[in-house]
This record gives sequence, structure tokens and C-alpha cells, in this order.
Amino acid sequence: MDSILYMEGGLLVMRPPKPRFSILKGVCMNHFKTTSLDRGMRIDGFSERSGLVDLILPDTIDGIPVVEIGNAAFAGNTTLKTVSFPKHLEVIGNDAFAGCSALIEFKAPDSLKHIGSFAFSECRSLKKVTLPDGFQSLDHMTFYMCENLTTVRLPRIFRVIATNAFKCCIKLKNINLDENMVLVMSDAFAFCDALTDVFFRNQDVTIEQNAFMRLETVLTFHCEEGSNADYYAKNAYEKGKIKVEYFNKKD
Repeated sequence: MDSILYMEGGLLVMRPPKPRFSILKGVCMNHFKTTSLDRGMRIDGFSERSGLVDLILPDTIDGIPVVEIGNAAFAGNTTLKTVSFPKHLEVIGNDAFAGCSALIEFKAPDSLKHIGSFAFSECRSLKKVTLPDGFQSLDHMTFYMCENLTTVRLPRIFRVIATNAFKCCIKLKNINLDENMVLVMSDAFAFCDALTDVFFRNQDVTIEQNAFMRLETVLTFHCEEGSNADYYAKNAYEKGKIKVEYFNKKD
């Protein structure tokens, strides 16, 4: 197995890879594949991909803030369990962590604004997703087939759930959509077999056809009477699969 350079006491030391290692600020930065952007640095990958378990990405490289993780940067790392993200990170690219089947949790930094398509798709061990208050958008299939995902925390300003965003998240139990949510796109929560409760805080939210479909359990929409969610539940593709509990039940 190839040796790896480590920084110790200001010197580069060549040693065999550790069974579990982290990418720390002291590690020789030429292991990163990077691209310079106008506003900062993008990490496009890491040369020592095999055996990654705990990944700590640096806040800066050569004094330049890391603002993006590139497309497919760490895709297919099946041993990767944890990731600590740069504090200036704004964008996670398409497929960035796709197929990281051992990844347990995704807690985004406060700076994150956008996640690309398929970024965490088929992360089959992922259990919890926490997005910051300033988060703005995610593309289609972002968390597709995260089969152990049970908890998703969305920010209050979040406005759109993209097509297939949480499709086949078969252990997701409930979701809270705050008052700024305006659109839930088609198949966003399709095949979410364990989903039992969705809370709609905006009565005018648009719910596209089949946003909730192929449900194994009876799903409860918590919403206002006469709202778009109420209408969707009563006209759903699969009759009897969605019931309604009103926030403001009228006499």
C-alpha cells in the first residue's frame, strides 16, 4: 500500500496510511484536487480516496476560503462515515457524495446555499440531514434512496422541494414545511413508505401531481381547511392514502 505524507512538527513525514484518517489542516495540501474560482477555492477530490472514514475538509487552502465541493468529488467512497465541512462552504456539486453508503449524518455549515442533483443519492446509512437557516435550494434527486434517513431539518426560508428530492427515503417519518414553502415538485416524496405526517404552514403551497405517491402507510396532512394541501389530499392519485387534520377546524 502506498505511503502518505503527514505534517508533523513542521516537517513532512512519509508513513503507511492509517486505518482511519482525517484530512486535517496540517496535511500536505497537494493531496487535494482543486480549482481556483473568483470567490474562493473548489475542492474537486482527494488523491488518496481508498479507506477514507472521517473526512475533515479545510476551511482554507493556501489562505483562500473553500467555497465549493465539486461534482462527484467524493462519490463512491463506501467507507466514508463522517464529514466536517469548511465554514465558508456555499455549494455542494452534483453527485459530490453519491454512493457514500456508510455516511451517517449530513450537517451543513451555516454558509451553505445550494446542493446539486444526486449529491447524496444512495447514501444508504444516512440517518439525519440538517440544513442551515440561510440555505436556498437543492436540485432533483439530492437525497434519492437514502434508505435509513429518518430526520430532515429544513430551514424556514426554504421555498422549493425539487423533483425526486427525497424519493425512496423509505424510513422518513415526518416532514415540516414552513410558511415560505411555495412548491413541492412531482415525486418529491414518492415511495417514502414510512411517511406518516406532513405539516404545511403555507396554505397556498403548490403540490405537483404525484409529489406523494405509492405510499405504504396512511399519510396525514396537517394543514388549514380549504388550503392547497387539503385539496391535494382529497384528490390524490391513490384514494384513501392521505387523510387531513386541520389547524383551524371550522364548525
